[in-house]
Parts: sequence; C-alpha cells; structure tokens
Amino acid sequence: MTSKSTETETVLADARNRFGFEPNVIREMATNPVSARLYLKARTSLRNVYSPPREHQAVQLAIAAHTAGGKMTGCDLSDMQIIFNGGVPTDASLANVVKAARMVHSKKGWLDEKELTELEQLRIDRPRLYEIVV
Repeated sequence: MTSKSTETETVLADARNRFGFEPNVIREMATNPVSARLYLKARTSLRNVYSPPREHQAVQLAIAAHTAGGKMTGCDLSDMQIIFNGGVPTDASLANVVKAARMVHSKKGWLDEKELTELEQLRIDRPRLYEIVV
C-alpha cells in the first residue's frame, strides 16, 4: 500500500502532465487523492462531449477565477476578465454557460422547474447542465 504523500504526489504529477501546471482545485482536492483522481477522470471523460472546452473554462471562471485553462482553450482575455469580475461576456454561448454555472452554484444544485426551463431557453439542456455540475 502506498503512503498518502506518494498518492498525493502521483495525482499532482498527473495533473501537471495533463494541464502543464497544477490547478488549484486539484492541489486542494489532492488532500484526498481518490477524489482528485475521480475529478481528473471525470474531466477527461467529459472532454468535448456536449460543450466545447472554452465553455468548460467559462464555467470555471464563473465560479473559481481560473484563467490558465481559459487561455489554453482560446477564451478571449476580455471575456475572462468580464467573467472574473462578475459580468457576463458578449459571446452568447459563453454567456449562457456562465449564467447557468452561477445559477447552479448559488442554488447549490437545487434548481426548480422554472429555473430548469429558463436554462433550457438558454440552450442549456440537462446533459450540458450535468457537465456544469461536474
């Protein structure tokens, strides 16, 4: 059985290999290496399933002020700054996922039918909503 510090370092090394840096969320989650590993696997599994990578990054910006990934996926710097400052970008697809991410985050995932309908009108269906949650 490996020690926790070895497990933690393995997860952090995997993150560095995947992203070219250690994302803050992985560094924090690495205190529980199993959770961090599951998070990394989920991110890999969801890559380009329904939403393009830049929309995934917009979600992260909306709730976590994460800019390195945004740059790597082609998010415009001005859009990243707008999102980071609590605004909504002009790009419609990014605006919609930012609105959805903030709604899910503020409601702790407990959306009612009215909110789900509002998200559907923004072209955020349940599969895309699940990506935002993950």
